[in-house]
Amino acid sequence: MRVSVELDDRAIVDAMNRALGAARDLSPVMRDIGESLLNSTGERFGTQTAPDGSDWAKLSPTYKARKRRNRDKIGTLRGHLRATLAYDAGPDSVVIGSPRIYAGTFHFGAAKGAYGTSRRGLSIPWGDIPARPVFGISDADRTDIVEALHDHIVASIRRK
Repeated sequence: MRVSVELDDRAIVDAMNRALGAARDLSPVMRDIGESLLNSTGERFGTQTAPDGSDWAKLSPTYKARKRRNRDKIGTLRGHLRATLAYDAGPDSVVIGSPRIYAGTFHFGAAKGAYGTSRRGLSIPWGDIPARPVFGISDADRTDIVEALHDHIVASIRRK
């Protein structure tokens, strides 16, 4: 990025340079955005909704009958998926996810047998698993991200 300004006003030039410097390394604001996304993603387990606001697919009657804990909570048997949500922030990006092996299947879904068969010849998974999108940006997240970026740039301009 290149900006050329011909001004004799040192205060304006200094403020512009601070703004450009703040835009080069967004690590501080990316950490703030990561925390915000971590919270909103975790809240989806309570509301059982996707980032677009749609409801997650209901549990199948067969699985619901077999489930011993949290029978009415989709995506929560013992709470491990929600508990392992984490983010990684860098100078120009933030990534949110979970190290749980089943996080992708939860988010994208999987067809019966998509992962092959067990030693006993049973399909893995044993039935279709509908997608239940948990990762992504909601309209509220989008507003929060824009505000965080705005605040970061404005704060950098005001520093002396």
